[in-house]
Amino acid sequence: MQFLSYGVGFMGFSGNKRETVLLDGHLLNFLLNLSTGELKDRKKVSLGTQPLTLRTFSSKNHQPCCVCFPHSNVMAHEEGVVEERARDYNANWMSSVEILDDDIYLGAENNFNLFIIWKNSEGASKEERCRLEVLGEDHLGEFVNRFRHGSLVMHLPDSDGGQIPTAIFGTVNGVIEAIASLSCEQYLFLEKLQSNLRKVIKGVGGLSHEQWRSFNNEKKTIDAKNFLDGDLIKTFLDLNQSWMEEIGKTMNTTVEELYERVEELARLR
Repeated sequence: MQFLSYGVGFMGFSGNKRETVLLDGHLLNFLLNLSTGELKDRKKVSLGTQPLTLRTFSSKNHQPCCVCFPHSNVMAHEEGVVEERARDYNANWMSSVEILDDDIYLGAENNFNLFIIWKNSEGASKEERCRLEVLGEDHLGEFVNRFRHGSLVMHLPDSDGGQIPTAIFGTVNGVIEAIASLSCEQYLFLEKLQSNLRKVIKGVGGLSHEQWRSFNNEKKTIDAKNFLDGDLIKTFLDLNQSWMEEIGKTMNTTVEELYERVEELARLR
């Protein structure tokens, strides 16, 4: 059998290997016998779009799944059937995607933005369960071509940083950066610190940091949501003592606590 494929991914099973291929707006799924090359149990799903790449993963219950992009379609294979589980109806031309857990996905697109989408598995209606909702958006300023779970540094098992999930990503310019999933308490604390630092740290040429980080594409420009700029937050460590004390007073906390929290963030990289 000959065909032109746009993307290939593998869903692991015992015995034969299950392969998933994107072909002309369809998702083909079949068992591949690695010894004979025989294809069995072929399934075909029409996507209604023309995705170029797919990313495969296993859910927490070890169910084989994949995400097709540039548009985000979450597909699952169960009991011999391939079906679409959820879709993001926003028009993002995605460059990469990573699965943070069964229901949360991190994406990058060609306007140098990052975004996080969420599948509401507990939704009351099928429409709610099948729609991917946007949780966060941010302008990175780099074209991401790969996400990976992990970190660039080694964390001690008993350290606070070792308990924070992280992922790293690479860009076409050779940049390697990290992104961390923060608790609600950590996020609110650091968001307040970031807001205070924006008043102290001025951008090059007077460029507004808030404006620079705004999610921007051909259809909309909105303020960054549920993302923090670790590089800006780390500049707290370079401030003079008087500025540190002023920010600590504004946040009703001590300089020592601020310094410790920012150093903890810096160690994640």
